[in-house]
Formats: sequence, structure tokens, C-alpha cells
Amino acid sequence: MVGRAPRVALVSRELAPFDDGEVGRYVAALADLLADGFEVTIFTAGRHQRAHRRARRERAESLPGARVVFVREPRDWDARHAFSALHAWSASVHEALLAEYGPEGPDLVEFADPLGEGCVAVQAKRTRAALGATTVCVRLHGSAEIRDVLDGCLAADGERWFAYQLERYALRFCDRLLWAGGDVLGAYERFYGAGELAGARRVRHPRASPGAAEPTASRARPAEGPLTLLYLGRLGRREGVRELLDALLGLERADWRLTMVGADTETAPMGASMRALLELELAGDERVRILDPPPEAERAGLIDAHDALVVPSRWECWPQAALDALERGRPVIATPTGGLAEIVVDGVGGWLARDRSPEALAEVIGPLVERPAIARELDPAPGRELGAELTDPEAIRAAYAELCAEGGGSGRAAASATRGELSPLGDDKSPDPAPEGRRSGAEPPLVSIVVPYFELDRYVEEAVASAAAQTHPRTEILIVNDGSLRPEDEILLELEARDGVSVVTQPNSGLGAARNLGIELSRGEYVLPLDADNLLEPEFVARCVAALEADPEIAYVTSWLRYIDAEGRPWKGTEEVLMPIGNAGRAVDRLNVAGDAVAVLRRRVFDEGLAYSTDVAGFEDWTLYREMRRRGLVGHAIPEPLIGYRLRDDSMMRALTSPREEWARRASDAHLAERAVDWTAPRP
Repeated sequence: MVGRAPRVALVSRELAPFDDGEVGRYVAALADLLADGFEVTIFTAGRHQRAHRRARRERAESLPGARVVFVREPRDWDARHAFSALHAWSASVHEALLAEYGPEGPDLVEFADPLGEGCVAVQAKRTRAALGATTVCVRLHGSAEIRDVLDGCLAADGERWFAYQLERYALRFCDRLLWAGGDVLGAYERFYGAGELAGARRVRHPRASPGAAEPTASRARPAEGPLTLLYLGRLGRREGVRELLDALLGLERADWRLTMVGADTETAPMGASMRALLELELAGDERVRILDPPPEAERAGLIDAHDALVVPSRWECWPQAALDALERGRPVIATPTGGLAEIVVDGVGGWLARDRSPEALAEVIGPLVERPAIARELDPAPGRELGAELTDPEAIRAAYAELCAEGGGSGRAAASATRGELSPLGDDKSPDPAPEGRRSGAEPPLVSIVVPYFELDRYVEEAVASAAAQTHPRTEILIVNDGSLRPEDEILLELEARDGVSVVTQPNSGLGAARNLGIELSRGEYVLPLDADNLLEPEFVARCVAALEADPEIAYVTSWLRYIDAEGRPWKGTEEVLMPIGNAGRAVDRLNVAGDAVAVLRRRVFDEGLAYSTDVAGFEDWTLYREMRRRGLVGHAIPEPLIGYRLRDDSMMRALTSPREEWARRASDAHLAERAVDWTAPRP
């Protein structure tokens, strides 16, 4: 970074002024703040490009003060064989980052956590495929999974469910989680588990709303009369709007007024309109007004016109409305959740309820209804000072400068070292009895490439040639003939005559047994199962080994796959790619997102008792990856197609996999359940 400003990339599908969500407003505000001293580029959805051009022509002052890159939103994600449209979007974002900065990336890239936009970029960093000079950060705004839990309806499958898995991957394997303060990180740790999150750093949010306008005379709050309260946010279950009404309607005194301002949601019971439910429960009560969201510029006036802002959320990350109220000199009444636990201090700019219940809210609001002067006469100066401290621009700039200077180091690895965590496989650098072929000193590790073979004479020579062409300097190739004894199979004798190639024959026992025998006979520190009709790019082994050597927590590395036909050409003339993620998340128990059997695995995986199943035909690799995950052995996929996966009319994938996928998942479930129990009676 010597001689140039630090380069920061901010990635968000939302962007103000084109979206009204808090994430979009945050990104625009952060870009404006970092414009002083940083080179900032925003990567956002291509759908905003036309509106952005129009706003630039009109010289709109609301545009963010940074360069904007518009990322094409994939329309053919299913053809790319991503697991969802959001997965394909994550890949498009990663491609845009590489196009803009090259493989080393910017100094820092920040993703918002909702919907897992950073998944593929995190894959690239974790497997050393790209972004080597980049600190990859995920900012906690409230994940889709957390929001859906609090809105009372979790997705059980489909696009939304898979978004949860993308989120979990990015949250666990990024370099740094960024959180603004309060109990935000604590809530994430309690929800996901502390071991499922990357190392975190507290970095405040910038001010994200215009708040400098002076209140107009018509909107200044009355000096006397009933207490006037403002709710400013979504009309949603998560936001606690029903709890707020229950608290107010249960008060003994009736002389209060409430204005509820926000967009409707379908988070009432049975997915009904929350606004319709509230209006039904209010039954025309004139003390409550429900208004649509105003333009951004009118938010300050609304705050000025009321005695206090109420934030009754079941959980809230870092609510900008509360900071706006503090700046405007209005007290905040809130539940003790998320960022509110730090933004609101009793007697300093507002009051915190003891918990999230209507009764707790009533305990705080009741005395204010009795004596509105308490709210009206609260000294606004301490609240303003607290708000200014929580949004100090110089502190935020300094934090981002430090993050940029980390040089792309892994926050997760640093956090693990600090906590003294060990990989489930142990430390690969520790000495152990080294069989023949294991390395000594600075020698590169030996990789054993195991090629199971059965009647694939047409393709095996090309597969072996791709294995022999690897740029990694130490490999051995072991072909396991699974009882294929036709005249055509004599090609194996020709291959065995080549340097570094050996052949062993077993009675026909199936693919899983052939892989297991080859691994048992192999000498390498790493093993690579390669089906006899698939191909490797020359750098596949070297790339996988580099990632494994750099991080002892990784159990295996594979890559994306490019589909090829019987002749080795792109399948149907297109560049169709399958985009596995790895086996870290729960998605692997439902879909094979872990990758193909073609992967470089640590030999210790098998030395410790794991093996390919011999009775889940066609899904041996998926079953192994599932069992590895249950033992805490996690692998990743390089987000580049370094494997040629051959699709043939008679291939196992076509004849067995697709029609029987549900059967195979259930068979895999049974296999794992059987493996988890010792069925032998103990000896007396």
C-alpha cells in the first residue's frame, strides 16, 4: 500500500438511494466516510445502473461519493450449476472483483452478511485461489436466517434455505467479522455457536441518515398534552410492533399518542399482513396512526414532532433510527437487544426495558405517560455525546486503515491460535512415524493419485496422462483394476510400464472398494481419487496442496468442475460448470455441495478409520464427506473449474445418480447411522 491510498471494495445488492433498506444506507454512508483517504469502489446489483446514470445526469446530491461497479445479475444460474440464484450472484460478484483488481484483490473487501453474498470470495480466499492480499470481511447486519427466526417463519428448503447455508459459510470462513457494538456479536455466538464464526472486530457504523436539519415550527413537539411516541421501522414481528401495542393498550392511563411509520410485512400469523392485523386489533383507536414510510429527508421532522422514539424489537442489530433520535435530542425507549444494549443507556438519552416483553415495555412507558415532562425535560446533551462517540468518523477510518494493513491475513486462523484450537486432524507439522514415501525436511509432500478402473479403456489413458502432467513435483499414480479382465483392458499393462504408474487388480467389488484398496496401498501424505474417465488441469494438485499446507484445519480441497463429453469437449458446446462449496455446512446432508470424489485429501482422514462406502453405489464420495463433517473434518472447493467431469450416456451419474438421488440420500443416512454405533456385544 506504500505510495497509494488503501483500496476498499464494498459489496451490497442494496444501495441507497436506490434501495431504502438499512444495509443500502449503511454502504452509501460508509463509502462517503471513507472517501477521505481511501480508494473506495462499491459493487452493487446491475438493476441500479439505469437509475444511477439518471441521478448522475441530474447531479443528485444523494449519490454515494465513490465509484460504482454494477455486477450483472445472473439469469442463467441453473445452467452454471450453482445451487441457487444467490449462489450464482456470489460467483458473479467474485468475478467482478477479479476483473477490477486482479487475483490479489483490493486491500479490503466488505460484504454484508444477509444472503451470503461473500460465499464464493471467501472460498477463493480460504483455498488461496485469489484475494491473497485482501482482508475479506463480513459485516453483521442481521443474517437472513436470524431475521427469519425472529419473523417466525424459517424456510425449510429452496432458495431461502440455501441462502442460510451461504451465510453460514461466509460467517465461519471469512478473515474478519465486523460488528458495531452492544450485544450483536454475543447474539450471533449464541445463535450459531462461537466455534462457527470467524474472528471478530468491533468497528462502528457511520451515520447513515440526514439529521442536521433544524425542526420546523409545525413539527416541533408540543410542550404539554399527552405523551407522543414514534415507532419508525418495518411493521414486522421481529420489530416487536405487537408487543408495543400490547404494552400501550394495557396501561391504566389512556392519554398517550403513538405514530407507527413503516412498510408492511407478511409476518403476522399464517403469513398475513402485519398492518392489517394491527388495524384489526386497534379497531379504529384514534390514539394510534399508522403511516407509510416517508421520504428519507422527512425522517428528522418526524422525530422532532414526538416526545420519544420507541424501538421495541425482539432483536435489533444497530438501529439507525435510535441514533437519529439521539442526535435530534429525543429520548429512546428500547428493548435490551443487539446494538440497543449499548446505544440506549438509562437516563442518558433514553431508557432500556428489562426484557422484550410487553410488561417490561409498559414498566418503562407507564411513568412517562403519567408525567410526560420526564421525557420532555431529559437533558439531550449526554445522548448526543453518546451518539457522536458511537459514530466517530475518525475512529471508523482508523479501524479500516488497520484492517487494510493486515495484508490479507486470516482472522480465523489468528483467532484459532489465540484460543489454542487444534484441527480435528491434529497439527500436520508434528512428527509421526513416516511410511515410505512420506516427506522429510523441506521435501514437497507426496500425493498418491488413485485411479479406480472398470471397463474404461477408452478414457483411462487420457485420465492418467492428466495425472502425470501435474505441476506438483511429487506424485505417484496407482490404478486399481476392479476385476476388469477383457482383452481391451490390456491397456493397463501399457500404462504400468510408464514411470510413476503402478497397477493392482482386485476381484470386482465396486468403486468404493477400489478406492479404499488404492488408498490403503498408497504411500503419499495426501491422496487423490481420480475416476478413470475424468481429467485434471495441470495445476490442480499444486493448488490443492498449497491450500492444505497453508491451513492445517482443512481436511480436503477440491475445485469446481467443468462438464465434458465423451470426446473431452465442453458438454453440449457450452462451458457448464458445477460449483461445489465444501462440506462445512448443514447443506451437505441434503445436497452434495461438498464436491466430487476428485479431491486432495489428507491421508490421515483414512488412517483414522474413515473409508468409502461399499454399499451406497454412486454416492460413495457424498457419504464420506458427510461422515467427515460429523467428525469435524472440513474441506473447501477452489472456485475455479480445474476438473474435467465427463458425462457419458452410460456413465454412473446418468444411469444411477439422478434417478435414485433421494434413495441414495436415505441410504447414506442409514450408512452413517450404522457407522455411529458399535453393534458388537462387549466381551465379559
